[in-house]
Amino acid sequence: MDTLILFASLLLGFLIVLRIGAKWSRTAEAQLDDHGSKTVEGAVFALVAFFIAFSFSSAQSRLEHRTQLLIEESNAVSTAYARVDLCEPSSQANLRKLYAEYLRLRRDGTRLLPDIKAAKTIWGQAETVGTEIWKLSIASSPAGRPERTLILQATNEMLDAANRRSRNAEVHVPSIILGALVLMSALAALLAGRSFGSKSKFPDLHQWTLACTFALTLTILVDLDHPRLGSIRIEAGDEAMSAIQQTIERDVNRG
Repeated sequence: MDTLILFASLLLGFLIVLRIGAKWSRTAEAQLDDHGSKTVEGAVFALVAFFIAFSFSSAQSRLEHRTQLLIEESNAVSTAYARVDLCEPSSQANLRKLYAEYLRLRRDGTRLLPDIKAAKTIWGQAETVGTEIWKLSIASSPAGRPERTLILQATNEMLDAANRRSRNAEVHVPSIILGALVLMSALAALLAGRSFGSKSKFPDLHQWTLACTFALTLTILVDLDHPRLGSIRIEAGDEAMSAIQQTIERDVNRG
């Protein structure tokens, strides 16, 4: 829903800018001889295309990295939880309950994205539960035996993976770059509107096409850089975390 509002707002904004450009234009005959204006328009559109391509490449890389981090965390949780069986039998039930609570909080925080402030609040609660898991793992692992190292290494990796993903959730296209891209797109639309001429029908098919292209491109860029804001999701990692949560909850209920 947020991306639909963003797209509609951008579309309306670009249509208005196109109209302003058309009002600002001179006669169509004069525009045909204005080679300097055509050169400027071409340069602006080329620069906008470069900025969009660069931003899309960066956003795609970040999306792939976020997916990888989520998969790494799910694997770390799975490994650490599997090693609960190596702990003292008297502590295993409590550890499983803590793991269920920990994973629930991690997933609840993820669902709040892109509201990073709210997500960090829930993740902070998960970190507290993670500390309890760490302390109980130390207390319930057999001292002086290889099992202790296996248990603590897996638990430490789980907590580190969660910390890496939480920090990465705050990394996006810098606001100044996104703002510059919107501004440059608006300038390109202004020049395009001027080339249509003040007597052109508004909005005609070409103006709709241009406005929709700019609005859709910027909306997809924001959606790509903020997965969970719109239709883009990190499905592979989400499914892995969901499967682990179901396993843990099933074990807790059965125990």
